[in-house]
Amino acid sequence: MCLLIPLLADASLPSDVGGWVAGLGAITSTGFAVWFGYYTTTKTIPDLTASHQVQVEKMAASHQSQMDEIVDKFDAALQKNREEHRNDLQTFWSELKEERAARRADTMQLVEAIRSSTIGRPVG
Repeated sequence: MCLLIPLLADASLPSDVGGWVAGLGAITSTGFAVWFGYYTTTKTIPDLTASHQVQVEKMAASHQSQMDEIVDKFDAALQKNREEHRNDLQTFWSELKEERAARRADTMQLVEAIRSSTIGRPVG
């Protein structure tokens, strides 16, 4: 390359350098535009699309695993709450049954006391 520079400096340029440079510029800019369009449509956009698709799939997988974890925790908490409620109901019904039996026994004692105190006595 270094040897070509002095040779190019000694070479006589055509008199119509402006037309030659303008033509080269038009070809070069058109060539660059064609290359850029080709590269963009065949390499850049597909790579960006693939990269974006991978990121979206990772986010979807992460979201799905988080949702599964949340649902599992909710199911466990709901099951625990149901068991506690069932135990509370059983306790409530057993306590209610005991209270009813105690009231029944008290009522029966009261009835017996009334019967024993009024039997044999004349009413009125």
